[in-house]
Amino acid sequence: MSKTVIRELVTGYVENLKDTIRSVIIELYNINDTCKAEDTAYKLLTELLGKEGFSITQNPANIHNSFIAKFGDSAPTISYICEYDAVDGLGYINGHNIQCTMNTIAAIGLKRAVGEIGGSVVVYGCPREEKEATKIQMQQANLFDNVDAIICAHPYIKTLESGSSLSMLVVNLQFKGYASSALVNFSKGVNPVTPAAHTISAIEAIKSKHKEHIYINYTITDCTDDINNVAEKCCVKLLIKSDLEKIIDSIQEDIIDLARVYSRIYNCDFEYSVINRYVPFKTHQELSKILCHNLKEKGILDLHGPMTMSQSLDLANISYKIPSIHPYIGITQENIDYYTNEFKETTIKDFALEQTIKAASALALTGIDIIENPKIIGH
Repeated sequence: MSKTVIRELVTGYVENLKDTIRSVIIELYNINDTCKAEDTAYKLLTELLGKEGFSITQNPANIHNSFIAKFGDSAPTISYICEYDAVDGLGYINGHNIQCTMNTIAAIGLKRAVGEIGGSVVVYGCPREEKEATKIQMQQANLFDNVDAIICAHPYIKTLESGSSLSMLVVNLQFKGYASSALVNFSKGVNPVTPAAHTISAIEAIKSKHKEHIYINYTITDCTDDINNVAEKCCVKLLIKSDLEKIIDSIQEDIIDLARVYSRIYNCDFEYSVINRYVPFKTHQELSKILCHNLKEKGILDLHGPMTMSQSLDLANISYKIPSIHPYIGITQENIDYYTNEFKETTIKDFALEQTIKAASALALTGIDIIENPKIIGH
């Protein structure tokens, strides 16, 4: 079978799934509850992939509502990443109802060619993408060890090439004092909120100093809300983002040093733990060029430059070990903002559906290109 026939076979297979694509997107769109959305997406995607002959591994690395679906048993192995968490109370304002559908359908399209050209295709279902580093957990469990290339497309307000992302650190600062009743023996208490408050004040000063290159947010956790009691402990959960990776380490050290000083002054114990650390995403440039060509071939012509995003990606940590791309697909014709109810409404419109089909076809064709010419990714 010629290369042209194989490509037509794959894109035709994707286009014939139009009703299925619409059904999955709309069913997820109608759900606002985050847990129910993930449960439903997990069920819909695994059932769809199972019917297409993929072997399904459920909840790998004990990550609830995650899956790995594979078809084929030879190299190279092309991976597509699905994200399907919704936003609490707001539903799919992040467009993940399209994200998971688009990448799943791309994998199904590529599967149609694997029998003819060899290779393998694998889909990773990644829940809680916005709150937990599930991809890093999978990497630590060696679940990406046999993958040769990673493709993770995402809906957006316009089509952008795969670019970079911000470094991010999430760290927990714990201040421990001595609990007591403010009604009876308040003089015995050592309030851990005091050094925490001074540390937060210092963080604000640091933010002002580096405001062009960092974003810092924090929240207080594990502290009593009963004004009649002195809390035993107070935790400050801290998030630092930057376009300069080295500055994060410097700022972290400054904040921890200050937290230690204030803890000693106010007779509290202090400890900290790093929750997550994301590096900037590394785009595989040759792979990105191939995808851009395929997007144009399928009719997505208005491509903008590489995405420089304000987000941080847990996939970024993997991109330094496995050739990866994270392109953005424009699904709207209106001038609206991403991560809004207006964007959510866009996900069920006809234009978004057509863009999803075109993009899924281009993503599948990119998988074909890698299998037929592994030199693209250095194999």
